[in-house]
Amino acid sequence: GGLPGNAAAANVRQAGTISRPTAMRATSAAKAKVVRSLQPGMTVYPTGEKAGLAWEVEDEHGNRGWVSSEHFDLAK
Repeated sequence: GGLPGNAAAANVRQAGTISRPTAMRATSAAKAKVVRSLQPGMTVYPTGEKAGLAWEVEDEHGNRGWVSSEHFDLAK
């Protein structure tokens, strides 16, 4: 066991798309160390953590960092 009756529904994650070139940073600080650069069209997955306009996200490769909410759009 361990899987719910509808495993696909339980695995739903909110996704977002990067809207302009930006940096994923190690912390929510604007001048924090850059984890990686993100380009328009890349998918990110918000973790739910927020600090002001910064959201913690994870990319498709498992990198975790912070981006400005002004630089990505949540999927509808």
